[in-house]
Amino acid sequence: MKRGTNKKILIALLITIPIIVIFVYAFKNINEEQKAGEEIEKAENILDNDNYQQNIIGQNELNIPEEEGDIVVPQTKTLEAVFVPQAPFKDWNEPWQNACEEAAILNAYYYLENIKTIAPERVRDDLQQMIDWELKYFGSHKDLQIAEVATVIEKYLGYEYKIIKIESLEAIKSEIANGNPVIIPAAGRVLENKHFTPPAPVYHMLTVIGYTEEKIITHDPGTQFGANFEYSHYNFYESIHNFVTGANADPDLMLTGEKLGIILIKK
Repeated sequence: MKRGTNKKILIALLITIPIIVIFVYAFKNINEEQKAGEEIEKAENILDNDNYQQNIIGQNELNIPEEEGDIVVPQTKTLEAVFVPQAPFKDWNEPWQNACEEAAILNAYYYLENIKTIAPERVRDDLQQMIDWELKYFGSHKDLQIAEVATVIEKYLGYEYKIIKIESLEAIKSEIANGNPVIIPAAGRVLENKHFTPPAPVYHMLTVIGYTEEKIITHDPGTQFGANFEYSHYNFYESIHNFVTGANADPDLMLTGEKLGIILIKK
């Protein structure tokens, strides 16, 4: 083979190989984005699939026992859960300013993992690792709707989940009575929390760990004073709304979001 021919082949390879690498990388990213979209759609479809109603959607009425083994809902109950603030070192710059969803998930996760105490360094690292995973999986650190929270629970934590429609607070009480913290999406400006910086967040997420006859007891990650933070029954119920796209620009849209909650279930 002539020397000139070898040179042409080498040049052709130098041009072709980078093109192939770029194509493979782009194809991989497209597949990952498509997969993420399919998982979110799968979680969203649970809410509309009648076949899942009995197992996924929680009961909304007081659970009066009819057979042995049914849950009795007491008048008051509080789960002993360690508190996770979204800004463990009181730094409210990003990503901590918008880490309420991740902190709410960890509040429930630590309880179910029987973690009684937690160092701020561990909280910071666990929050950051979850955020890093979301950046890779969703492509951004954004406000998470319940369907996306379900994806984090399943894909990142390796837990199963149950999404509940909240037609009354009895849906939440039944889960607490069964030992399940309930993660709740909320219109932050409806919540009566004096520790929020005015005008309060448009969208917020927190974890219910108990209730009394007059109050809902939460671990509210949006404030350093959020451990066992109490809201009135009426105010808390009115605040429950799933995130609605566009609500940050038009906060009134938050009031149109569905009243939903989600719990973690060990596999």
